[in-house]
Amino acid sequence: MSTTNKSELSPLRLEAILNINVKLMNKTGLLISAGRALGRIGGADVETMSIEKRYQCGNKSTLIRVPYIPGSSLKGRMRSLIETARGLPLYSSDKKIWAHTPTLSSWASPNQKITVDQFINVITTQNINTVFGFSSFSFNDLVRQPDQSRNTSQGSPSGSNDPNERGINVINMLTPTNLLVEDLFPSEDYVCGLLDEKTVITFDDFLENKNENRIDRVTSTADPRSVNRVKPNVEFEGKISVLIFDRTKTKIKEILNTVVDGMKLLEETYLGAAGSRGYGRVKFTSLNFSLFSPRSMSSEDLATYNSNPLDDMISKLDNLSGQIETKIGNKNGKTTDQNKTQERPK
Repeated sequence: MSTTNKSELSPLRLEAILNINVKLMNKTGLLISAGRALGRIGGADVETMSIEKRYQCGNKSTLIRVPYIPGSSLKGRMRSLIETARGLPLYSSDKKIWAHTPTLSSWASPNQKITVDQFINVITTQNINTVFGFSSFSFNDLVRQPDQSRNTSQGSPSGSNDPNERGINVINMLTPTNLLVEDLFPSEDYVCGLLDEKTVITFDDFLENKNENRIDRVTSTADPRSVNRVKPNVEFEGKISVLIFDRTKTKIKEILNTVVDGMKLLEETYLGAAGSRGYGRVKFTSLNFSLFSPRSMSSEDLATYNSNPLDDMISKLDNLSGQIETKIGNKNGKTTDQNKTQERPK
């Protein structure tokens, strides 16, 4: 009597964290709206997102209200642009709102619900889902029996017709979201430069007021409003991180290509609201790459690009991804005499 080897859940290991310290400048007025202003007398009808942040300029520590770019806005815009550029299919849970991210209960078309195999294929073959993340799903739903109309002779994308084994195989292919995007704030250099010019700076020093007038095409009624948006040439800085797992360490170039695609498309279009009216043109001005090892709990610099940084990075992407793969290999014990990495005691 033979025994069948059952698939088992394999542990997930974080190999490294690729940190990208970015600087970004808005070339035109930028608006990431905080909604209509709260009836402040003399205030604008629409204001940009803002927060209080402490800056250290020389010996002076100052708490300032500043505009900022939410990480969710930056990441969401990058993902949306990539999905559109790649022509990815749309899915809907209610046949009203259609998006590029499927769930197990989504409709793939107005007359066809997504099958389990279609869902598995999307989340395991389109790397945008692992880079940017996808909705959670129930393991019980994943292993439910496929539709009777399914051609079982073709097998499943995960290589098994047994529902439980198939579910485990799929989970062993997946990782948490690879891409982490932090909020971007006005850079310390920019803020300290303002403080050199002025004794005190306020939120208004980052803004410009733009008056707009909407005209009803039927009644010709005017609907004027004022918008407080970030004035051009404010420098923002923050961090983008890429989590590299044992399951994705051979796909570093593919992951970086996806991230770079989003950044490049962002430069070529816009960020925030009213992009069709000229708002939100941005440009990356500096990219600094470093690699953090969870084993040695240490970080080392890899490369810095300051002159046309995105184009420069794209031209050297093969070298950068190869360098990262080599260093991850070294940190896993394949050390050389010139580059030995000390692991932490177990």
